[in-house]
Amino acid sequence: MDEITEVLNGYSNGTLSRSQVMNMLGLTWFGQLFELMNNASIPMPAPSEAYVKSMTDDVVNIFKESE
Repeated sequence: MDEITEVLNGYSNGTLSRSQVMNMLGLTWFGQLFELMNNASIPMPAPSEAYVKSMTDDVVNIFKESE
């Protein structure tokens, strides 16, 4: 595995942040990162379960407050 693929995999699995990866690869625009990920067939990172639950709870609370 080459160094770029390793860095992209780190972003995909959540061990590296987007800003870390962009700095490491010298990218200036998120679209460049998206293109590299796509070309390497590496999936974009998924939000954590805790983040999804937090967002879901926020939406539920908004609806409860608007009743």
